[in-house]
Amino acid sequence: MAVRLAVTMVMARYLGKALFGDRSYVMALVGSFEILANFGLNQIAVREIAVHRDKADVYFGSVILLKALMTVVTLGVLVVIAQTSPGGAHVRSGIYLYGLAAILNFFANTYYVLYRAFERMQYEAVLVIVERGLFLLLALLLVYLKAGFVALFWANLIAALVKLAVGAWLTVSRFTLPKIRFDWTLYKTYVRETLPVGISQLINTMSVRIDIVLLGYLATSEIVGTFSGPYRIVDAVGLLSVVLVTSLFPVMSRRASVGVEALRDLLQRAVKVTLLVALPASIGLFLLARPALNLALGEQFADSQAVLMVLTVVIAPIYLTRLFHFCFIALKHQVEYTYIGGGTLLLNAVLDLILIPRIGYWGACVGALTAALVRLLICSWRLRRHVGPVYPWKTLWRLLLPNLALAAVLWALPTWMSNWSWSWILAGAAAGLVYLALAWFAGALDQSEKGAMRLVLAKIGTRSR
Repeated sequence: MAVRLAVTMVMARYLGKALFGDRSYVMALVGSFEILANFGLNQIAVREIAVHRDKADVYFGSVILLKALMTVVTLGVLVVIAQTSPGGAHVRSGIYLYGLAAILNFFANTYYVLYRAFERMQYEAVLVIVERGLFLLLALLLVYLKAGFVALFWANLIAALVKLAVGAWLTVSRFTLPKIRFDWTLYKTYVRETLPVGISQLINTMSVRIDIVLLGYLATSEIVGTFSGPYRIVDAVGLLSVVLVTSLFPVMSRRASVGVEALRDLLQRAVKVTLLVALPASIGLFLLARPALNLALGEQFADSQAVLMVLTVVIAPIYLTRLFHFCFIALKHQVEYTYIGGGTLLLNAVLDLILIPRIGYWGACVGALTAALVRLLICSWRLRRHVGPVYPWKTLWRLLLPNLALAAVLWALPTWMSNWSWSWILAGAAAGLVYLALAWFAGALDQSEKGAMRLVLAKIGTRSR
């Protein structure tokens, strides 16, 4: 998240609003189809290996072989996208370079199957740090050298190649070699299981990018930049939800294999922790929209303040929907989520097509917000039918006071701080500590959760010593 924000800060100032809009369009367009290189294979493999660890090498080898086949399909789609996309030659070249980097990244992410299934995510952290750190250094170097628009995408491609190589070494030396078996029964099972997951992932990916893509087709680069700038900030904040759901998914899969009651208890705790993070993130970003934009994007994006304030409303729905998506997979009801995601994606696209030509980026805001809320409501309703109540209302109301206190502290901050963006970060951090303290003493966490937190802090202290 830090790298994404840092790159956004640099690129927005270096490229200007129009070229920044072109870059956001390339990333959104490619991102809408790069999921074809994975298509749900990772999630199904994690679920199966988490339950049957003795067959890890067979499942891992099957994923690699099937991904190789999907890569061929993805390359074909990439060529079609580049040749039919609006924009100049610089946009098409950017699509090719960023598309190749995305394919390499998704192939490298196959290593995460073993790391997550065995709950040894420290190796995933190593790859993330290597790839993101190298990308940031290369991006800063290219900006320093005043490289052109197309050259900046080489940073993505080189970092993805290094990640692929380092991941291969870690996986072979610390886990297992993939065992390639031409087991057609296993492959048919994989395809049957992954098809709805892959479609739903494609839908999820397009859901967070379709507004920018349609703006790129229906509006100018300036308008795309006005919307995509704050959207990049919201998307970066949303990465915290990915950390939670990917860490919990193996445990969710095992609990789902035991019984609904065990899964429901975990899901309710996960919902509480999710809202414990999502609500203050949404409130803080809403009230600090102006300094956040000035710090992240610069004064040229000052007219995007209202857009950012509106988009903060989707943070909590995004967090919860990502959690619910993985719960559907653990329950083996991925087909149902595919219908939910497809329907709300269609709703989003229809609203964009109707409203963007009339009211510009505000139409994209309406489409994104409406689709996110409808998707959350339907997912909550369907999961209630499968596992029972998913919202622990008896403890969720205890989050009301800490969030009100957070909003009051941020609202009451002196106006002179608005001229110095970094002081708002310090003030936001102080308000966050107040929020966590109130959440602790208000009883938002039960005794077992407090005990787990104390254990984690104790381990951190022991390791630091």
